[in-house]
Amino acid sequence: KVMYLGVNNLMQPTQVFTQNNTLNVVSCSMIHKLKRLDLIIDSLAEVSEAIKLNWIHFGDGNDYKMILDYAKEKLTKSNITFSFKGQLSNSDILKYYENNHVDIFINTSDYEGIPVSIMEAMSFGIPCLARNVGGNSEIVVNQISGKLLPKEASPIFIADTIQDFYYQKINDFQNHLALRLSTYNHWKENFNATENYGVFLIYLLNGTFKC
Repeated sequence: KVMYLGVNNLMQPTQVFTQNNTLNVVSCSMIHKLKRLDLIIDSLAEVSEAIKLNWIHFGDGNDYKMILDYAKEKLTKSNITFSFKGQLSNSDILKYYENNHVDIFINTSDYEGIPVSIMEAMSFGIPCLARNVGGNSEIVVNQISGKLLPKEASPIFIADTIQDFYYQKINDFQNHLALRLSTYNHWKENFNATENYGVFLIYLLNGTFKC
């Protein structure tokens, strides 16, 4: 048997909707080679200068200075701003999602299970971009909860995908909001720990799987 555990979220999906011309992108991970923050940086560097974008990263690690220096070197266009927030408590990150409009969450790791960081973002209705590695395909579903990128996706391909999200936000805000609701419902139906732990407990007690 394989049973999803998931995450809890007693907060409401993000209600801070800002129909402005900036795409707000968040990532959350340790900063080391496996997490491929260099690929995020290379991708953002390929985004058209016509697009205003703000990237925030939560997390720290041994490669922090190297990645920060690389971001400063590559992300020099005036249309892109970025901020590395360092290691914050889980509650602080969840509060950020609750109180700020995040348009997309991005994960470009070389390997993952089913990332808790993606579950948490989706619990606030934040669509996710992730490479098709590990268990990402089990949570990131095209047009349902974001966009699943090919494992071999190039920076240009990822940049084009990011731009698609931007133009949907600018030109088709209702579908932008619909995707957020779909993302939240995808989490609620599949990765809601409150529900999933109960199912898991029933299985352990009765030896049968009930859903």
